[in-house]
Amino acid sequence: MLIGYARVSSGDEQSLLQHDALAKAGCEKIHVETGSGGRRKRPKLRTVLLEIQAGDVLCVWKLDRLAQSTRHLLETVELLNKKGVGLKSLTEGIDTTSSNGKQVFRIFSALAELERSISSERSEIRSTLSGTRKSRANRVLSEADIFLATKLLKSHNLTMAEVAVRLGVTVPVLLQHLPPHQSPTLEG
Repeated sequence: MLIGYARVSSGDEQSLLQHDALAKAGCEKIHVETGSGGRRKRPKLRTVLLEIQAGDVLCVWKLDRLAQSTRHLLETVELLNKKGVGLKSLTEGIDTTSSNGKQVFRIFSALAELERSISSERSEIRSTLSGTRKSRANRVLSEADIFLATKLLKSHNLTMAEVAVRLGVTVPVLLQHLPPHQSPTLEG
């Protein structure tokens, strides 16, 4: 079954344009979403994605009517693929029920996998950096580190920040460990 989905900001001429194009394409059902909003505010799209079945084809006038971001489009295409549903975009000439269209689906799936991989990698980096910051902020300096810090601050004219970096701690941690009479000013 060919199922149409249209999204418009308001009940303007574009609604008629999309509806007519979907009807001419042979859509048996056409769902029209009115109003702009994030993907979570699209009850008609959610309904379509829940009800659509293997063998059906979701038809849109243009891909930007289906999704508001590349990531959302990739997620939606992947969901359709998992359900065995085709996708047809009238203005972009995409039809995933054809052999060329199936290649487009594979590219979409590869891009979705790449997006997940990049997202996971970024999350891992943030976690690592967060752990590094925590460990630097919670580090206890040994007597030798405190002696070295005092020596570097007095004789080498290094700033607190430079000494903290050399010791692998934050400036506040360094200040906590230096005796009050030996704590230099916070220049640099």
